[in-house]
Amino acid sequence: MKLNRYRALVILSFTVFGISIVSCEKPSVFEDEDLIYSLYQEAEDTLALDGSHYFLETYLYRNLMPGGPIPGERPLVSLLYLINTDSLEISDELKIDKLYVINGSLVFKSIPEYNEDHSVANYKQSLICRKGPEWDTGIRVDVIISIIQQSTKEVSYLIARDQIIDKVE
Repeated sequence: MKLNRYRALVILSFTVFGISIVSCEKPSVFEDEDLIYSLYQEAEDTLALDGSHYFLETYLYRNLMPGGPIPGERPLVSLLYLINTDSLEISDELKIDKLYVINGSLVFKSIPEYNEDHSVANYKQSLICRKGPEWDTGIRVDVIISIIQQSTKEVSYLIARDQIIDKVE
């Protein structure tokens, strides 16, 4: 009887662990020339959707501030702002799907989270990704986001070129 309970507990633990791994996409860094080429071909500096024009503003940094307990990792943090140039509210129809940060032949891919920032105007949408790679600061990268129009499922790409990775000290 105890053996069956133990076996059931082990199976349940592995099942829950497996589901938790599959249920969220972990950030990844990889080389993929075809993906990089495709992203550069598709991405635009300014995107026209439903009569509005959008651009991407970014702030990339790594927190290297000394003091307190020193963390084992100091990942790249990506703050992203989708901005409507017409100063109109951003439609709920638009969903930021993925973030790509391109560093030479390397691509960091992740799913950014919406950042609740009540100080941001309604013509800006704030997103954040906190678990990026530990790339050097002072380098320049290109940042691309994919945007899905909810009703049509059409995917568009918006790029912010030549963005510097700052360091917080």
